[in-house]
Amino acid sequence: DHDRVMYYANYTSEMLKAIHEDKLNIMGYFGWSLMDNYEWERGYKERFGTAYTDFDYGYDKFAPCNKDRQPTVGRQWRQRKDSSCWLEQVFTKNALTSPSKSDFPGCVDSSVFDGLFNDTTSGCTRTMKLVGLSGEADILGSMPKMPLQPHGCGQYGKQACPKAADTCTGTDDDKMEIKGVRVSGGSVVVDYSKKGGPQNFGGFWNDATKSIIWADGNVWEKVGIYKKVNVKME
Repeated sequence: DHDRVMYYANYTSEMLKAIHEDKLNIMGYFGWSLMDNYEWERGYKERFGTAYTDFDYGYDKFAPCNKDRQPTVGRQWRQRKDSSCWLEQVFTKNALTSPSKSDFPGCVDSSVFDGLFNDTTSGCTRTMKLVGLSGEADILGSMPKMPLQPHGCGQYGKQACPKAADTCTGTDDDKMEIKGVRVSGGSVVVDYSKKGGPQNFGGFWNDATKSIIWADGNVWEKVGIYKKVNVKME
């Protein structure tokens, strides 16, 4: 994404000159665009966004043409481009950053997800392990205890089903094991459908706080690095 980084670097540097040298009262800057989207003349081919959008192309019977290659619902996900991370540095430091590789290394890679995390809402501990270079990871850990569900609860006017506990206790928690978690750059997508949750639940890495910010606002703080232990058999 080097060309886009240079585009924003050049425009913002000229804007800074206009403020200090020409004494212009510039109140803001509108960059196009936040993420890849539909462009009127180029459709989905032109990607102006600072975040890459995987449209997960598929069949759409309502499309006026190209019905077999249209964005589908429920499986799209996004990954930040280097231009997004460069702009973040400008916003957070309130200063222009050189776009050269020596001063700006770019966005993080998916290795940031390899480690031990603390769910700040439930207090549960989770380990995320990358699976080689497959672009996938496994999540292992604990989740709040789900009590036994009485037969037929919640149906036909019967008693409500007991809800899961709010937090982990460290003693009788349920186990969490999710395989095939998609990771790419600083993006992560989890399929919770087998546990009654969303199929395409996304999160993004926050490098400032060293944590994952999930779509529902929940935060997983990284508290350690996962280390694989090899045991030598005698």
